[in-house]
Amino acid sequence: MERPCKYLVIMTILLAVPKLDTVSINPHALAELIRERQLKQWWLARQIGVTPLTINRWLTGKVRRISPENLQRLSQVLGCESSTLSLKDEVDLRATQVEQSQAARLLVSNESQDMFLQAGHLETYERLIKAVMHPNLALSDLLEIYTLLTLVAGLRGDFERSRNYARMKLDYALRCGDAEKELEGRINLATVEGALGNLTASHKALLELFSAAESQGAKRSMVIALVNLAATYTLLGDLNGALRACVDALELLHDEAGAEELGDSHWILQASSYVYFAASSSAFECADLDLVRLLIEVSAPASEQLLTPIERESLQLLALCCDKLEGKDVDQTALDAHAASFLQFQQYGIGSSVWPAWLLRLSGRLDAAVEYMQAVQDLPACKLYEAAFVAEEWARLEHARGRRDEALRQRERGNELLGAWGMNRRVQPDPALELSGALKAQPRLRSRLRSLVKAQLERQKGG
Repeated sequence: MERPCKYLVIMTILLAVPKLDTVSINPHALAELIRERQLKQWWLARQIGVTPLTINRWLTGKVRRISPENLQRLSQVLGCESSTLSLKDEVDLRATQVEQSQAARLLVSNESQDMFLQAGHLETYERLIKAVMHPNLALSDLLEIYTLLTLVAGLRGDFERSRNYARMKLDYALRCGDAEKELEGRINLATVEGALGNLTASHKALLELFSAAESQGAKRSMVIALVNLAATYTLLGDLNGALRACVDALELLHDEAGAEELGDSHWILQASSYVYFAASSSAFECADLDLVRLLIEVSAPASEQLLTPIERESLQLLALCCDKLEGKDVDQTALDAHAASFLQFQQYGIGSSVWPAWLLRLSGRLDAAVEYMQAVQDLPACKLYEAAFVAEEWARLEHARGRRDEALRQRERGNELLGAWGMNRRVQPDPALELSGALKAQPRLRSRLRSLVKAQLERQKGG
């Protein structure tokens, strides 16, 4: 069964991270105790209730702070005092002269002036200039400076600069022992890597965010990481990873015992909507059309208020795709309306814009599909992997038109772009040759996801 190419905008729930009570972990003491007791990292992770990846990051120092609850569980399992595994926070909370001079030069540069002036943040800019001129600048003030620089650069769409600022922000947050700003910085870094189309770097940053959040017991940040991981895994062609992230996120969101840690009900509803949207794409890739329809149904009550226009259009178009694959007649008027709408969503990228072409082609409207794809081709490609998706649909369309040489040329171009981004898939222009291994993939995860969605539908009907 042929399906449209994968595409999901990497979503980020940029909400305030709750204040956290954390302590520094001693990686050397932890490693020594694990070695003495001849323990396996996976076994220790299971006893404490975290992932093996988090244990590894404690040992390597990539995650430096831990919640008091996790520290207590760890000391109980290892049979030692909590103080043995913790470090006293002794940091120099003053910026060095070099760091202060670097920040000052950065702020008075023409690039920074233009950035703040064009963004209209004149008062903020003046406040930062005054702060950096203060003698014995506090490290926390320097952290705040890079926090604002990250935000302003991101709002302007200057993601390269925003990424550099986010790295500085994360570094200063770790030096200050500020767990809240550390998680915020990791969210910023993952977001800008995704905006730049650096899927591998974004994936790595999201895994580090999840480990840091799990270590600190920050469930809201864990959910943020999982939602974005689901989208990233879908783009990378890892359906197993995408479905697992969706299941893990929903289990956290639907856990009544931990609801208070996640915050207000509106936030939980918003996060759940993003998960359902991400899961619908993965379920469609698995050709589990019943699950897709369940996810569309559970998303319906909140979609108008909480989803972006392109996400709402995507869900409606996904329903039409299901109709087509089930052999039903597709409403061509609705399809034309969706095609026109998708061309207006340039700010979200062009990858999802190929879906209407997919339906037009399967409906036998090849001339309309060509006309639509020519319009898509004129849109600015935000990311190279989006250009790969466009090449993939062109390859299938040219194959359907009988232009085999052009189909092969587009296939090679698409494969070259996909390979450059480390994506686990290849363009196959001939629908008859497309692999169908995903049709029966991940049955256990899909079954668990189905149960969670049905439970939520029952809650919606009862409440």
